[in-house]
Amino acid sequence: MVKKDGLRLHLYSSRLSRDGGEADGRRPSSELTPHACIPTSEHEHACAISTTAMAMASGATLSLLSLLNDNDDQPLPEDVRALSELRLKQCDILVVPPRLCKLSDLTLLDLANNPLSSLPDSFASLVNLRVVFFLKNNFEVVPTVLGKLPNLYMLSFKSNRLTSFPDDALAPTIGWLILTDNKLTSLPSNIGDVPLRKATFANNCLASLPESLKRCETLELLRIAANDLKSLPPWLFTLPRLAWLGVAGNPCSYTNELADDAMTKLPHVAWSSLKFDEGGELGSGASGKVLAATAADGTRIAVKQYHAQATSDGRPEDEVKAAVAGSGHDNVMRTSFALDGASDADDGAFALGMPMLDMARYSVLGNTPSFQSVSRDTYPEGKKFQTARAYRWAVGIARALDHLHSKGICHGDVYGHNTLVDDVDGDLPALMSDFGAAWFFPPDSQLAPLIERMEMRAFGCMLEELAERCDEDDDRRKLLSSLASRCMSEDAASRPRTGEVRGELEKLLT
Repeated sequence: MVKKDGLRLHLYSSRLSRDGGEADGRRPSSELTPHACIPTSEHEHACAISTTAMAMASGATLSLLSLLNDNDDQPLPEDVRALSELRLKQCDILVVPPRLCKLSDLTLLDLANNPLSSLPDSFASLVNLRVVFFLKNNFEVVPTVLGKLPNLYMLSFKSNRLTSFPDDALAPTIGWLILTDNKLTSLPSNIGDVPLRKATFANNCLASLPESLKRCETLELLRIAANDLKSLPPWLFTLPRLAWLGVAGNPCSYTNELADDAMTKLPHVAWSSLKFDEGGELGSGASGKVLAATAADGTRIAVKQYHAQATSDGRPEDEVKAAVAGSGHDNVMRTSFALDGASDADDGAFALGMPMLDMARYSVLGNTPSFQSVSRDTYPEGKKFQTARAYRWAVGIARALDHLHSKGICHGDVYGHNTLVDDVDGDLPALMSDFGAAWFFPPDSQLAPLIERMEMRAFGCMLEELAERCDEDDDRRKLLSSLASRCMSEDAASRPRTGEVRGELEKLLT
């Protein structure tokens, strides 16, 4: 039988879960829907599938692949031709099935975890394709046929072997581009001429950014950590919509002595001294997972165990250093100690201990962005907050940002989904968390005001989201809305600095 999840269709090897998203750390939470289901009648041929995949893939998947690989002149069944989404993950597909390119209604195609290294010219026939995932394939060069797709919006080549991205391979409609974990030394010279909003290029070999990027007025989120960038152009911080930037782990990265000192003074505890709860995973994300445990003295703690590998945001060692350096404020998640021996447990490279929060009261302020919202958090339909609470949360996060910026730390990911709030009783402090995209800068440098004002745009987005959901239209909501507009100004130089925003918010705090 073909597996269905609501109206979404999932087809892949039996080794995989039913999750239909692409493992890029953050998958779109809202997806397109197919017009019809795939027939389950068996077919003879599977000419581009390895024998391993034939043994491991489900019958329905093999049936579909056989249909798509068939070279006869019989038309495809109508319900196959009408598909708008297709996922063929981890099926050991060596060559794109010939008749897949006849599915002209496709809007989403996921070919993750296959050994593909090229695409046929007929791929240009997929004129309605908007989303394509090639996660963990074997591409060394981005195929130029992708530049001919007239509606392509989201493209992922995460964790391939890319060394080249030709200019003519860049589709003119690209808005979301994922190239994390490759070997690229340069980007397309025309990348500033497409409506790019979200770009993740971390863990490559980039030595510079294309000059055309200064023309990219739509860019909102950029991840360029763990590359070979020896300097950052000042114009980067003046892009009108850039709000979320990650640059740690480059030769140009600033060495923060306060951070080094904080790391040196951080207490260490043996991993083996903790008793972990059975099934006690509190949550997980791109950079690791959070586990519940009890210390030797009986104290309940939360342990964040970081993955050994880099993520779309950057390297785990940079996140650890920023989390430790940023600790010590009532509105920032506190780090209590480092754990020795974490690398012997699963795949963790580092682990930090934190106080156990009351998760019966704490929850994330917002939900991660969807395919539709791209860079903005999402909220349940009709969600409202008590104005007094929302205002206190805004003051708390402004104080947290002022604290971080004074220490030369750019958070890089100021979002509601990285903010913990008490929406039960409302008296616990809002907490800023997740330093996966954080990086250091010299707080007394000429760049410091530019960096602060760039991050103020991200904070402005959060203020706007709070103001829109306040249950009272009073002076506090009006100030949230007014500050949001000022912080989100597309004239970066006109935005207020962090201390100014904090000071204005504190005037109405009761």
